[in-house]
Parts: sequence; C-alpha cells; structure tokens
Amino acid sequence: MDSWLSTFRFQIISWILAYNIFGISLYFILLNFQADLEQTMPLRFWPGIMTNIISGLIMGIVLGGVDILLKRISRRKRSFISHFLHKSLWYMGIFLGFVLLTAFFMQWVYKGLDIATAFQEMREGYVWNIMLAYVIFTASTSVLISFLGHLRQLVGPNKLSRLFWGRYFSPRSEERIFMFLDLKDSTAIAEKLGHVKYSQFIQDCFFDLNQVVPRFQAEIYQYVGDEAVLHWPLAIGTKNQDCLYLFRAFQQKLESKQDTYIYTYGLQPTFKAGLHAGSITVAEVGEFKKEIAYHGDVLNTAARLEKACALQDVHVLVSDTLTHILQAEFQGEFISVGQLELKGKAESIEAFTVVFPT
Repeated sequence: MDSWLSTFRFQIISWILAYNIFGISLYFILLNFQADLEQTMPLRFWPGIMTNIISGLIMGIVLGGVDILLKRISRRKRSFISHFLHKSLWYMGIFLGFVLLTAFFMQWVYKGLDIATAFQEMREGYVWNIMLAYVIFTASTSVLISFLGHLRQLVGPNKLSRLFWGRYFSPRSEERIFMFLDLKDSTAIAEKLGHVKYSQFIQDCFFDLNQVVPRFQAEIYQYVGDEAVLHWPLAIGTKNQDCLYLFRAFQQKLESKQDTYIYTYGLQPTFKAGLHAGSITVAEVGEFKKEIAYHGDVLNTAARLEKACALQDVHVLVSDTLTHILQAEFQGEFISVGQLELKGKAESIEAFTVVFPT
C-alpha cells in the first residue's frame, strides 16, 4: 500500500508542478495579446492556477494508476531503455487524449457551443495554437516524468529525494534496523551452475525479492554479490513486525516458484538473514558517484549474525536488542541460540531465531 501511495504522490506532485510552470509561463507570454484574446479566451491568473492544479491532480491519479497497472501486468524483467520507452508510449497516448478532450471540453461546456462549432473553434486562432503548445509540452513532459519515475525506481524513491535535497550532506545519526540477506550454500551453487547461469539465478532471486520489498516498506541499501542489504527506520521496521515478516514473505515467494527454479536451474534457492537495530551514522559520500552511506556497529553485527546462521543451522538470527523491541507484539516465538562470539566484537551477544505463527 505504501508503494501505491508513493507512486501516486510522485505523479501528482510532478504534474501539478509541470502544469503550473507551463501555465504561468504561457500566461505572461499571452499578456501581450490580451486584447485579441479577450473575446475568445479571457486570461484569468488564479482560475488558471486552479485549473492547472486540478489537471495535475487528475493526470497524477490516472498515470499513477497506469504505473501500478504496468507493474502488475508486466512481470518480466526489462532493460532500462525498454521499460522507459514502454512507459513513455503509454504516457504520451494518455496525455495527448487528455489534452484534446480538455480543449474540447472548454470550448463545448465553458462557451456553450454545440459539438460541431466547438471543433471548429478549436481549429481557429489562438485556441488551436495554445492546444498545440499543450500537446508538445505534454508529450515532452511525459517523457521526462517517465524517465524520472524509472530513475526513481532504479535508485530508490527515498534515496533519490534525499540526494536531491541534500539531507545527508552533513552526517546525521538515526535509529535503523538492518537486515543482511544472503544465499545459502552459494559457493556450491555457483560451482554447479557456472558463473553466467549463476548470475541469472541471482538476478531471478533478487527480482522476486523486489516483488515483496514494497509491501514491508523496506529500503534496499545495496547488493553485494549474492547478498542484499535492507534497512528500515526503527519506527517503520518494527510496525507490524515488518522487518521479520519480509523475510517470511520472501521465503514464501521463492517457495511459490519452486517448480520454475527447479526446472530452470535444478535447485531451489534458500536464503538466510541476520537482523540488528541501533544508532547509525548516515552521510552523503562521493562526488562523481554520490551515495548515501551508513556507518556503525549495527551493520557489522547484522552481517556477523547472518554468517552465524550457517553455524547455528537456522535461517534467521535476530539480535537481543531487536528481539526485545519486537517480542511484545510478535505472534510467533523467539528461541534463544545462546551467547554468540561474533568476529570483530569484543563482547558476545545473545541471538534468537524466529518461529513464525502458522
């Protein structure tokens, strides 16, 4: 649901801004022709602003729905350019129809003209030229917003906005949950499949991971080989125990595609995860390739817990710190595996595996 809201919010804000920037610019350009326009299309600043806001709201809702629909019906992976062109064509078709209908509606309803006269008025004088300007603007803007939307999806919606606004230009301290998610028996699988098919295998696994990530409001920090690093702000990750249930949802997603994986690769993927929570430092780093980097013991501990899963023969390990936060409302069960000596840490920590409710 949060993913849907984020998509609608992006589309609505983008189109309200776009329509108003264009509308205000056009208003001041046409002021020089106000005497000629007064009989056919009187210029009104604030009604124009309200019209642009309503138009942006409608277009944002429509195109947000298109984005969600395309995600639901297009389950196969696409290249950046293929996805971009596919979405742009949808956008442009809808926008051109919207502009033509809007222009016709203004002539027909606002001026009380019959249909034939409304079409004739549209093709004469300034109305036709202004409509053409809107068509050109709409087509070019649709391509730009399509590009930004796909870039937002590739980089991550929150990460892109944070880089844009410079939120972490100076280091900041935050409370976050980190999950290190790694493929079990990855070395043996890589030897069996060979490096090319193994890479395709990892691609498919992470594609399925991305199908469940938005439902649990997680952010993907990075992919490192066959490992994915996810994180949440503490309040979001603990709400409804999302940080735990994402792991179960990912397991269920892989199990639901067991036949496909076995047919294609001859095996079923299994992942293990380590989770920890606490205070970390966030900072924007780099110049030519800017990144938002996270530093702190939380990452090191989560990574070590994930590695310890193999030694404990469990799929998930949660630190005592995070367990104490989650256990009050968790309907399943936390089972202690005892004190663990983790590499790089001076003191041992108690870790828990998870039994999810049936």
